[in-house]
Amino acid sequence: MGPFDAFLDDAAVFPPGDLPLDEAVAAHLARHGHHVAALVGPLVLPASALPRAAELARGATLRVAVVADAPFDVPAGLDVAAVETRDPASVTVPAGACLVVETDADRVLDVPAGALVKLRTGGPDAHAFPTPERLGRALSSLVRAERPFKLTAGLHRAVRSTDPDDGLVHHGFANVLLAVDTLLSGSGDDAAVAVLRREDERVGPDLAALGEDRVRQARRLFTSFGTCSVDDPAADLAHLGLLPGRMTA
Repeated sequence: MGPFDAFLDDAAVFPPGDLPLDEAVAAHLARHGHHVAALVGPLVLPASALPRAAELARGATLRVAVVADAPFDVPAGLDVAAVETRDPASVTVPAGACLVVETDADRVLDVPAGALVKLRTGGPDAHAFPTPERLGRALSSLVRAERPFKLTAGLHRAVRSTDPDDGLVHHGFANVLLAVDTLLSGSGDDAAVAVLRREDERVGPDLAALGEDRVRQARRLFTSFGTCSVDDPAADLAHLGLLPGRMTA
């Protein structure tokens, strides 16, 4: 298993990508057997889209993470990996699926034990992006409590940078992994925040230099992130030398 297997949750139907459902299902299934297939986790879909998604899969098994915007049944042909909600009492989780509870950065330890914590790291405006200090505190709490989590929104690139499309500063998923490793290594919140703030070209090589075992340890907690474009983060992983067999020990 590679250190970045199932790291990219395919959220193509959600903003800002807003890919039509038929195109999203076709593109997700077409990645099976492609060189990026191992990097891609489930297709993230609203519950209301499940019946049509099952039709579009045309008999192929489609692994999905369900954003529970309504009560739902699981149509034949869909393999539910996770159910995502802000209200865990309102959902029934199918056997074998993971409960994912979205919360605010300062309430991560309020998520019920056994559920995966979900945090937003971006959105349509600057207010939707947690500051490095706020995100760093949340990561510190999660690492100390050994609570696995996923992130969503805004993590388009590996390294923190200004997005040319919206003009906003986006967090980098490589920065987050480095920050988790920093916290696992015993450093404090300030050190993690400093890593989250980095926008330099050494972030990728510094992550690669950890080696696959340490990245896997960080991934044990930072399980995945939702992205409306699988191709961009996959390209960044390849460009930075972070794919299996290319990382230093």
